[in-house]
Amino acid sequence: MIQCVSYDEVSNEIIQMMRRKTIIPVIGSGFTRDCIARSGKVPSGEDYYNYMIAQIVDQNPDEMKVKELNNESFSSISSIYHKMVQAEKQQSYLSVSYTHLRAHETSLHL
Repeated sequence: MIQCVSYDEVSNEIIQMMRRKTIIPVIGSGFTRDCIARSGKVPSGEDYYNYMIAQIVDQNPDEMKVKELNNESFSSISSIYHKMVQAEKQQSYLSVSYTHLRAHETSLHL
């Protein structure tokens, strides 16, 4: 059964999980968006989508056109990205964008 809850109902539990380092944010959930990461801030889903398109075009500028790619779904872009961009480059982006997170000024105070 799915149950919707307000942040106020679960905030203490979320804070405790963050302190114990037992919470795993899901990319695209928006939960960590704009938190300070290893290198900059955690991107939004749209930011990540645009980043993947830019990387695809960089890998094959003659065949890939941004306008065409912008009409594709996130999952389609993700599939193309994972096929065309080196795994090391993908891992590096995820590492600098989604690790060593700190809450931003207006979020939780741990």
